[in-house]
Amino acid sequence: MTEKNNIKTSSPDFLCVVTSGTLSFKSSHLDEIKLIREGIKAEGVLELAKSLNWSIDYTAKALGTTSRTLRFFKNKPLNQKLSENAIEIARLSSFGIEYFNSIEAWGEWLNRPSFHFNALPPYCFLQSIRGRYLIKYIIQKLRFGFTA
Repeated sequence: MTEKNNIKTSSPDFLCVVTSGTLSFKSSHLDEIKLIREGIKAEGVLELAKSLNWSIDYTAKALGTTSRTLRFFKNKPLNQKLSENAIEIARLSSFGIEYFNSIEAWGEWLNRPSFHFNALPPYCFLQSIRGRYLIKYIIQKLRFGFTA
């Protein structure tokens, strides 16, 4: 990786960041499920936030929790739902950054209202499974000439 604020890589491994090195994109789905059941530590989520240049409040909202929870559980495992959300957001962020070519462009797109999201920014949909699916779907469409 190059400088933190301007990652230019084809596929940043934020899965490794959010799981504190326990998983990577090469890990099996079963390993991922096992870790989700055990719970990832908020420490990894906070590292992910730092890597994406997101505030703790912004990250907490994307996960569907509070910044207080992330701080309280810093060295403790998060529940299954939050662990799964964090892992999925890490995967989606890698996918988005790969398309937009930088963390900054990914962040700007997430925060820009779009008619594809009923004039809301895509960020508002990160905390749900279907919302993350929709974000990925729109990015896939953008790859093939669909306009945002």
